[in-house]
Amino acid sequence: MTLLRIAAPPLAEITSGLSVLVHLEPLGFDPSGGGFHVRATFADEGRVREGVWFYRIRDEVWERSVNSLLSSELDGRSVDVLELASSSREGAVERIVRYREAISGEMPVIEAADRIAVIRGAEVIELDLIASITGEQPNAPIDRVLASADGRFVVLQTLASNLAVAGDIDSNACADIYLIDRERVVISRVTLQNGLEIAADATLEDVRLGADGVLSVAFTTLDSGLSVSDRNELSDVFVWRLPAAASSLPGAATLQLASVAAGQAQGGSAALLALRGTIFQSDSASFSASDVNAASDVWISSTGSAVLPAWPAALGATGGMSLVDVDSSGDRLLVSGRSSAFGVGNPAVDQLALVNLRTSAMLPLSVSATSQAADDAVLGAVLSPNGARAVFASSASNLVGSDDDPGIGLFLYNPNASAVVSGSASLWKSGAPISNVVVRASDPEAGAAPTLANRSNGQGAWQIEGLDFQPYELTAYRAGTTSGALNAVTAADVLAALKMSVGRNPNPDPDGFSGQSVAQSASPYQFVAADLDGSGHLTRADASLIAELAASDQVARQPVWQFIAEGADLGAINRAAVDWPVSTQIDLNLSDELRWVGVLSGDVDGSWAATLDSLLGGLNAPVG
Repeated sequence: MTLLRIAAPPLAEITSGLSVLVHLEPLGFDPSGGGFHVRATFADEGRVREGVWFYRIRDEVWERSVNSLLSSELDGRSVDVLELASSSREGAVERIVRYREAISGEMPVIEAADRIAVIRGAEVIELDLIASITGEQPNAPIDRVLASADGRFVVLQTLASNLAVAGDIDSNACADIYLIDRERVVISRVTLQNGLEIAADATLEDVRLGADGVLSVAFTTLDSGLSVSDRNELSDVFVWRLPAAASSLPGAATLQLASVAAGQAQGGSAALLALRGTIFQSDSASFSASDVNAASDVWISSTGSAVLPAWPAALGATGGMSLVDVDSSGDRLLVSGRSSAFGVGNPAVDQLALVNLRTSAMLPLSVSATSQAADDAVLGAVLSPNGARAVFASSASNLVGSDDDPGIGLFLYNPNASAVVSGSASLWKSGAPISNVVVRASDPEAGAAPTLANRSNGQGAWQIEGLDFQPYELTAYRAGTTSGALNAVTAADVLAALKMSVGRNPNPDPDGFSGQSVAQSASPYQFVAADLDGSGHLTRADASLIAELAASDQVARQPVWQFIAEGADLGAINRAAVDWPVSTQIDLNLSDELRWVGVLSGDVDGSWAATLDSLLGGLNAPVG
């Protein structure tokens, strides 16, 4: 157990005089997990102010405050930063910031309107995102703002009635949720269902853009008119989904009731989205017969599956817990609850724990190295995207010994003695998760460090623990399947390989010769798939081998999987030079996330689907 206490951010940077720290709240890690944002609430000459700073873990420093960056673009006028969401866009970290100008004695309250800024690195690239799209500022405060991991989609919750587009009159006097697409420069209302307004406030919970291109927005509401299954008059969890969200023509949006069991809404709150599904908490005991604790518990709702408990079986009859945060895969959860639920400390004090759903294990985090539970409550916490680190705020005075100072402090769970690298494996074309991919980490200099491995789960997620902070070489391998992979190789792949061998585009024109659309250029991954003989260049011989493979049902001729690290330079690949890196090195001081892009040899059109493997059986190499 490794807990570090971190000094409060430097309030003097943005105060005009003597300031008093009132509260600290972690807002979230950056996409790499290398640092986190914290909001400090403080009293400054009789006014309550809010500021946000970023703490860089490796260098143990607070960077310049977000307030200062914005003030420099506003002719020195001071601001309060209310909320922040980190994303990664075009390889750079972006911050979506909700702020308002600090109210002074001369400033009317009406002028202190909420705005949304976009900051890339240390540069403010957008001061008022809403006004740049709608031409005006919202006529009510913005209650919350979130962003997709790629920064393209910004989702906000507000009572404002002047953000609706033409033909959509916002007259429900309720908090609505709006979606901004920064690429298409449009805004739309999520909480407008089939032309009907919701009849109760909507509370924005989370947003996620999946590898399949579906944008999901989770929200809770008391409105019982959104689903025929909702008759409980309680707050329920809904997930709005938009297929092909990043395309020029998104699909039709759908709405799913997530907090449902036995065909009826059961009530839910605090929802988060992950690869596993929608994770939420509920007081209902109707989701599982083993829920007998008469307390709030955490549940997982996946499309087409029953709602499952998100706690280890041993906690089913005791605890009760609240959802705090989740990693990007949904494998690790931060939860809070009374000490009695976790078997530590004073029963009256809220504690924090990390639940690992892969191993059905739970690790209390708000405990000292000598197993003392925090003597004061945890006030807020966030989890890094890979689930390896967490930070929380507390006034506890017994967690790190002599380093504990009176008053509220920040505590970082940073198990750097056994670092973690994690990521996912997915198909190059569809982004579909690939299970049973064995990822190995070894010392590139063939030193004494042991080789460690892990296998990707049904959501394509994998995680290797116990690494030292040094460069590691990572490789990925997956055995073919007896029939599943073979069924993905067809005559269409033979034709595609023939076209590529003579320099023609293998991809069809989506709307024919008469339309305005054009065929997508051949992907480097298609060249990798087509080079079946591994010669490094495409010829008719590759097409002949693919034809033999398509006609074969023999295990000995099953296709081979290739895995390429996302971000690898594939720009030089062409039909005369098919070469790709079979491994990658990763420096755990700089990165702890890696996505493997899977290519099935012979499957030039990328038609493989996991259902083929699951239906027809597979051959899997042992982990180790």
